[in-house]
Formats: sequence, C-alpha cells, structure tokens
Amino acid sequence: MWWHVFLRLSQACCVLLGLYLSKSLWYFYKCWRARQNYTKLKIPGPPTASTIIGHLSYFESGVGPWKLTELVNEYGPVVKLHVLDKVTVVLTDPDTMGRVLRKTGPGPYFPKAHDLYAPLEKATIPPTPNIVTSEDGPYWKAVRHATAPCFSASNLKKVLPLVVELSKRAADKAAAVTVAASAAGQAALFDVSDAAKRITSDVMGHLLLGEDLGGTRWG
Repeated sequence: MWWHVFLRLSQACCVLLGLYLSKSLWYFYKCWRARQNYTKLKIPGPPTASTIIGHLSYFESGVGPWKLTELVNEYGPVVKLHVLDKVTVVLTDPDTMGRVLRKTGPGPYFPKAHDLYAPLEKATIPPTPNIVTSEDGPYWKAVRHATAPCFSASNLKKVLPLVVELSKRAADKAAAVTVAASAAGQAALFDVSDAAKRITSDVMGHLLLGEDLGGTRWG
C-alpha cells in the first residue's frame, strides 16, 4: 500500500518539476530573445547586461533616479533598456511625450498599456478598474471627468499651505544637518530624494486619511 502512495507522490513531484523546468526554460528563452532584440534596436542605450535581469539593477530604489539621469545625459532623451524579458524605451523629451500621450495634435498616439496597470486592480475587493488601470474608453473618460475638479487651480491652491509647511520642515531639517556637519568639520549630506518622498507621503496622509503621518518630522 505504502509503495503505491510513494509512487503516486513521486509521479506528482516529477510532473511539478517538469512544469517548473518548462516554465523556467521558456522564461529564459524570452529573456534571451529580449536581449537579442535589444542589440538590434537602433536606439541609443547602455551596453547589454545580464541575460536574465538585463538592466533591472538600474531601477534600484536608492540609485534609480540618478542612474536614469546619467543615462539620459549620456545617450539623449530616448534611451533603450533591457528589463527582464522586455525591451523598454525610456522617453524623457516633454514635447515628444505630449504628442504620444494625447490623442489630439500631430504625431502618433500610444494608448494606455492596460496590461502594465492591470495588476493594481487586484488591490481592490472585488477587483475594480479605476482611472489608472482602465483602458481608454467611455469609463475612463467618465472617471476622469468626475475627478477633474480635484485638480483645478483653485482646489490645488487649497493644498498649497500644507505643502509649504511640509517643505519648511524639510528645509529646517536640511539646515540642521548643515549646522551639525559644520560643527563637526565635515561636509553636509542631505538626501533630497528622501525628503521629497516624506513630503509626498505626508500630503497623501493629510488628504486621504486626515492624519499627520510625521514623515517630515524625522523622528
């Protein structure tokens, strides 16, 4: 009896292992194809990197913005990157971005990549499309029309005092860091990117939760 159970379990494990290996090989093939397509794409970009992850390390939280800035300064406003099994084109030119992100005016129009945002729908129960995840269409237009007043100049001005106060906290922190560094005879280092994140989180806390999350108080 136990021999049959062992045999069935062994067969199940072999099937699962086979499926896992098949998916792994398929994913590796897609990454390899992406690398090949990257080398053929006639767009400026950094040298090829790892076949599996490509330039994924460029998006590391601590150095991502600075690395992308370096790439733009070196290769121009249009840069190609190999990220996992995809080839990504980074566009930073405002005029070109305006043409491809809106339906009116000259130039091609690129509709929203729904597959990219669809996983965000899983954060709601039941899964519900929203202005970020929904595809271009009547629903997206209706949601955008309903939320447009929130971003009017008059309503945004109501948030300005809060943003000024939070920015003042960040400026005071930067000044304190500078004074402390000068007293110690050292160069002052202040992470502006971290300060911007703290201001953003505090603004969201006040607007969405009515709470001061204390991000700009630095403990």
